[in-house]
Amino acid sequence: MEKHSHDNSSHSDKPDSYDTVGSIATNIADGFTMVAVGDLILSRPLAKGHHPGFGDIVKVLHDADVTFGNMEMNIFDIRSFKGSPQAEYGGAFHVSLPEIGPDLKAMGFNIVSRANNHTLDWGLEGMRETSRVLDESGIVHAGVGENLAQAGAARFLETVRGRVA
Repeated sequence: MEKHSHDNSSHSDKPDSYDTVGSIATNIADGFTMVAVGDLILSRPLAKGHHPGFGDIVKVLHDADVTFGNMEMNIFDIRSFKGSPQAEYGGAFHVSLPEIGPDLKAMGFNIVSRANNHTLDWGLEGMRETSRVLDESGIVHAGVGENLAQAGAARFLETVRGRVA
Protein backbone atom coordinates (compact mmCIF):
# COMPACT_ATOMS: atom_id res chain seq x y z
CA MET A 1 0.00 0.00 0.00
CA GLU A 2 1.17 3.52 -0.71
CA LYS A 3 0.21 6.47 1.46
CA HIS A 4 -2.10 8.67 -0.53
CA SER A 5 -1.54 12.32 -1.43
CA HIS A 6 -0.39 13.28 2.04
CA ASP A 7 2.62 10.96 2.21
CA ASN A 8 4.41 11.86 5.41
CA SER A 9 7.73 10.10 5.11
CA SER A 10 10.18 12.96 4.77
CA HIS A 11 12.68 13.79 7.47
CA SER A 12 13.93 17.17 8.66
CA ASP A 13 16.21 19.18 6.37
CA LYS A 14 19.16 18.49 8.71
CA PRO A 15 21.43 15.75 7.33
CA ASP A 16 20.95 13.46 10.33
CA SER A 17 17.47 14.83 11.20
CA TYR A 18 18.39 15.16 14.90
CA ASP A 19 17.53 18.42 16.62
CA THR A 20 20.14 18.59 19.37
CA VAL A 21 19.38 22.27 20.08
CA GLY A 22 16.05 21.42 21.60
CA SER A 23 13.63 23.21 19.29
CA ILE A 24 10.28 21.47 19.27
CA ALA A 25 8.38 23.95 17.12
CA THR A 26 5.51 22.21 15.40
CA ASN A 27 2.44 23.32 13.52
CA ILE A 28 -0.63 21.49 12.35
CA ALA A 29 -3.53 22.46 10.11
CA ASP A 30 -7.23 21.77 10.38
CA GLY A 31 -8.10 18.20 9.56
CA PHE A 32 -4.86 16.78 10.98
CA THR A 33 -5.26 13.19 12.15
CA MET A 34 -3.05 11.00 14.30
CA VAL A 35 -3.29 7.34 15.25
CA ALA A 36 -1.23 6.06 18.16
CA VAL A 37 -0.85 2.41 19.08
CA GLY A 38 1.08 0.67 21.82
CA ASP A 39 3.98 -1.74 21.49
CA LEU A 40 5.01 -2.91 18.04
CA ILE A 41 6.23 -6.51 18.30
CA LEU A 42 6.05 -8.24 14.94
CA SER A 43 7.64 -11.54 14.04
CA ARG A 44 6.54 -11.58 10.40
CA PRO A 45 5.18 -9.15 7.81
CA LEU A 46 1.43 -8.61 8.13
CA ALA A 47 0.40 -5.95 5.59
CA LYS A 48 -0.15 -8.35 2.69
CA GLY A 49 -1.68 -11.13 4.76
CA HIS A 50 -5.30 -12.17 4.64
CA HIS A 51 -6.42 -11.82 8.24
CA PRO A 52 -10.15 -11.24 8.86
CA GLY A 53 -10.76 -7.62 9.86
CA PHE A 54 -7.11 -6.62 9.61
CA GLY A 55 -7.68 -4.64 6.40
CA ASP A 56 -10.04 -2.34 8.30
CA ILE A 57 -7.35 -1.70 10.91
CA VAL A 58 -4.69 -1.05 8.26
CA LYS A 59 -7.03 1.46 6.58
CA VAL A 60 -7.31 3.44 9.83
CA LEU A 61 -3.52 3.33 10.31
CA HIS A 62 -2.79 4.19 6.70
CA ASP A 63 -5.29 7.05 6.36
CA ALA A 64 -3.94 9.10 9.28
CA ASP A 65 -1.48 11.94 8.74
CA VAL A 66 0.66 10.50 11.53
CA THR A 67 0.68 6.87 12.63
CA PHE A 68 2.80 6.30 15.75
CA GLY A 69 3.87 3.23 17.70
CA ASN A 70 6.44 2.13 20.28
CA MET A 71 9.16 -0.04 18.68
CA GLU A 72 9.49 -2.83 21.21
CA MET A 73 11.82 -4.86 18.99
CA ASN A 74 15.04 -4.78 17.04
CA ILE A 75 15.10 -5.32 13.29
CA PHE A 76 17.98 -7.05 11.53
CA ASP A 77 18.86 -10.24 9.71
CA ILE A 78 20.29 -12.53 12.40
CA ARG A 79 21.98 -14.63 9.71
CA SER A 80 24.28 -11.77 8.65
CA PHE A 81 24.31 -9.75 11.89
CA LYS A 82 27.81 -8.58 12.88
CA GLY A 83 26.92 -7.83 16.48
CA SER A 84 26.54 -10.12 19.46
CA PRO A 85 25.52 -13.69 18.52
CA GLN A 86 22.87 -13.56 21.24
CA ALA A 87 20.93 -10.93 23.12
CA GLU A 88 23.41 -9.10 25.34
CA TYR A 89 21.27 -8.79 28.44
CA GLY A 90 20.19 -12.38 28.96
CA GLY A 91 17.19 -14.22 27.67
CA ALA A 92 16.08 -14.63 24.09
CA PHE A 93 14.90 -11.16 23.18
CA HIS A 94 12.82 -10.65 20.09
CA VAL A 95 14.43 -9.80 16.76
CA SER A 96 12.54 -9.22 13.52
CA LEU A 97 13.74 -9.60 9.95
CA PRO A 98 14.39 -6.45 7.87
CA GLU A 99 11.15 -7.03 5.92
CA ILE A 100 9.33 -5.67 8.97
CA GLY A 101 10.52 -2.10 8.21
CA PRO A 102 8.80 -1.82 4.81
CA ASP A 103 5.83 -3.74 6.24
CA LEU A 104 5.34 -1.17 9.01
CA LYS A 105 5.54 1.59 6.39
CA ALA A 106 3.01 -0.24 4.19
CA MET A 107 0.62 -0.37 7.15
CA GLY A 108 0.96 3.41 7.53
CA PHE A 109 3.46 3.79 10.35
CA ASN A 110 5.59 6.87 9.76
CA ILE A 111 6.98 7.70 13.21
CA VAL A 112 7.98 5.47 16.14
CA SER A 113 9.51 5.78 19.58
CA ARG A 114 12.48 3.60 20.43
CA ALA A 115 13.17 4.85 23.96
CA ASN A 116 12.35 1.66 25.83
CA ASN A 117 13.85 -1.29 27.66
CA HIS A 118 14.51 -3.33 24.49
CA THR A 119 16.54 -0.79 22.50
CA LEU A 120 19.89 -2.30 23.48
CA ASP A 121 18.89 -5.97 23.80
CA TRP A 122 21.26 -6.71 20.90
CA GLY A 123 23.82 -4.05 21.83
CA LEU A 124 24.83 -0.99 19.86
CA GLU A 125 25.01 -2.94 16.62
CA GLY A 126 21.39 -4.07 17.01
CA MET A 127 20.36 -0.47 17.67
CA ARG A 128 22.29 0.72 14.61
CA GLU A 129 20.86 -1.96 12.32
CA THR A 130 17.33 -1.19 13.47
CA SER A 131 17.97 2.51 12.78
CA ARG A 132 19.26 1.68 9.31
CA VAL A 133 16.17 -0.40 8.46
CA LEU A 134 13.80 2.29 9.73
CA ASP A 135 15.68 5.01 7.84
CA GLU A 136 15.60 2.98 4.62
CA SER A 137 11.88 2.38 5.16
CA GLY A 138 11.17 6.10 5.58
CA ILE A 139 10.03 5.82 9.19
CA VAL A 140 11.07 8.63 11.55
CA HIS A 141 12.30 7.28 14.88
CA ALA A 142 13.34 8.94 18.13
CA GLY A 143 14.72 7.98 21.51
CA VAL A 144 18.02 6.36 20.51
CA GLY A 145 21.39 7.54 19.30
CA GLU A 146 25.13 7.16 19.47
CA ASN A 147 25.23 9.49 22.48
CA LEU A 148 22.89 11.09 25.01
CA ALA A 149 22.40 14.22 22.87
CA GLN A 150 21.18 12.17 19.92
CA ALA A 151 19.04 9.91 22.10
CA GLY A 152 17.33 12.92 23.68
CA ALA A 153 16.98 14.96 20.50
CA ALA A 154 13.64 15.65 18.91
CA ARG A 155 12.98 14.05 15.52
CA PHE A 156 10.46 15.52 13.14
CA LEU A 157 7.95 14.27 10.64
CA GLU A 158 6.87 16.74 7.98
CA THR A 159 3.33 16.20 6.73
CA VAL A 160 1.20 18.24 4.34
CA ARG A 161 -0.87 19.25 7.37
CA GLY A 162 2.07 20.25 9.55
CA ARG A 163 5.25 19.33 11.34
CA VAL A 164 5.16 17.01 14.34
CA ALA A 165 7.87 15.95 16.79
